[in-house]
Amino acid sequence: MLNHKVTISIYLETRTPKKDGTFPVKLRVTYKRKRKYYALNKSMKKERFNRIYSARPRGEDYDLKLEFNELEKTAYEIIKQMPVFSFALFENELFGDSTHENKNDVYEAYDRDIRAMRENEQFGTSEVYKQSKNSLIRFSKRKKLIFEEITPEFLTKYEKWQFNNGKSSTTIGIYLRCLRKLFNSAIANGAIEQKIYPFGRNKYKLPASRNIKKALTIDEISLIYNYDAPKGSMEEFAKDIWMFSYFCNGMNIADIARIKHQHLDDSKIIFIREKTKNTSKHNLQPIVVGLLPEAKGVIQRWGNQNNPSSYIFPIIKEKDDLEQQRKEVKHFTRTVNKYMKLIAETLEINKPVTTYAARHSFSTILKKSGTPIELISESLGHSSILTTRAYLDSFDEDYKLKYMNNLTAFKKEE
Repeated sequence: MLNHKVTISIYLETRTPKKDGTFPVKLRVTYKRKRKYYALNKSMKKERFNRIYSARPRGEDYDLKLEFNELEKTAYEIIKQMPVFSFALFENELFGDSTHENKNDVYEAYDRDIRAMRENEQFGTSEVYKQSKNSLIRFSKRKKLIFEEITPEFLTKYEKWQFNNGKSSTTIGIYLRCLRKLFNSAIANGAIEQKIYPFGRNKYKLPASRNIKKALTIDEISLIYNYDAPKGSMEEFAKDIWMFSYFCNGMNIADIARIKHQHLDDSKIIFIREKTKNTSKHNLQPIVVGLLPEAKGVIQRWGNQNNPSSYIFPIIKEKDDLEQQRKEVKHFTRTVNKYMKLIAETLEINKPVTTYAARHSFSTILKKSGTPIELISESLGHSSILTTRAYLDSFDEDYKLKYMNNLTAFKKEE
């Protein structure tokens, strides 16, 4: 469906007259109050431009009006095909080299999507696409790769190469989902034919992710909570932020970093997940977190108490742009994970105790306590209960056995 927030018009740039007294004609594109002007290699005086757009232009003026109308129509058709508008993608489609060879180049397809994502401030996703592209370059050892060359056999060899280089099924799957999306877009745009699509039934299938247990037990959580880190140290801050995530619906660091006093009161925090801001703009669901006393304690120990409009925790700065904030969040996450690894080793917890584990532990412990999955799904900010079911850890064997023993409850005591 056409994005009605984008408007297009033919515009006479009267601020920059040429030496012959004419003005350049440009295509003006407006999106979210941002305007860009594209030169059309035509110039004319105001009088002629007004004649072209009069009620009844004649002769060459009429021909130019038809040409301009056709250009606007083409521009709108390009926009109509975009799931999310991007000036970078629009420019490439309208003015770039539109030969079949260029549209068939996999690396150029990556670059177009990466530019569009960065323009839409989806820096994390753009980084994943960049990593996916670079892995293909290292594997193929080619500066140029066309879609037709990526066959099921090619992908099978790529998967084996990734495994041999220590990549997990999850990482390989993430990289190949990026590539699969590029194939789908290229087919939708008519750049390639459906018959060369290498994914799916009787073709290449993405490797299944291994279900590695990430959640901690309630006893392991207790050990971390009662761990006595040096007061005021970075180790204590890392531990407190990890526990804050666990107490607050498994909130990730990107969201913790952006909490302000205006998002909370004495009993709750209300926020929009950073992850969904660019993907679910038409139906953003706020997450409500009940504030436990332990979470309030973390805010009191580390939070900014002086400026209600600033971020509570000293992780990112107001003056930073979004890309810099993303870098600061990534750096801080690594710092928390480094200290939590040291704490886990001290406590002899033989599991990855990362910020990701805090989120999994929150959901899994609630699941084991009998909490309705609908509530867990809402607390995590998932758009579908199916997502939550796939996300949750399976119950451990001892927990299963406890309930399986009920099957023999009819046995008489000897």
